[in-house]
Amino acid sequence: MGIAVEGITDERWARRLWKFSGKDGVVEYWINDTGRFGMEAISGRESRFVRKTFRRLDAITGLRFKERASPRSTDIDVHSAANLGAGILGKAVMNNGWFDVLWRDRGGKNLTLGEKSTIRHELGHVLGLDHPYGNGFNRRYNSLDTVMSYNKAGFANYTASDIAALQQLW
Repeated sequence: MGIAVEGITDERWARRLWKFSGKDGVVEYWINDTGRFGMEAISGRESRFVRKTFRRLDAITGLRFKERASPRSTDIDVHSAANLGAGILGKAVMNNGWFDVLWRDRGGKNLTLGEKSTIRHELGHVLGLDHPYGNGFNRRYNSLDTVMSYNKAGFANYTASDIAALQQLW
């Protein structure tokens, strides 16, 4: 079925990422594999998935995602947490100069399918994707329409609608 591009875009977040990145198309990120800032250390398997997702987003958007060894002057910091609060599986947080992307570690050093979906979803927010018409639980849509839906209908990956929205934004 899909969803209209305007139903899943938040240009404000995309503009903010553009500003944070220096308006040059290069987005620098850091993966918290050491457990700094009170977070869980991201495992090698998890790090590989995050890198693979950034490579996929690079191909979709035309942005160039570049990994950094420390969180100094990065645009996106990626964290795993033992607990984000009751029922919260992931979060994208807009700070003053960078974004934090967090997901609740449910698989330990392994990576569950749910964690993969959550990582894609939260990175989608940072790049300017939003929940279907502002409501993650919008009953008209599920994860087959957009990775931004909370209504799961199978493994959530970037859909044709998500890709069209990202390409329009970037």
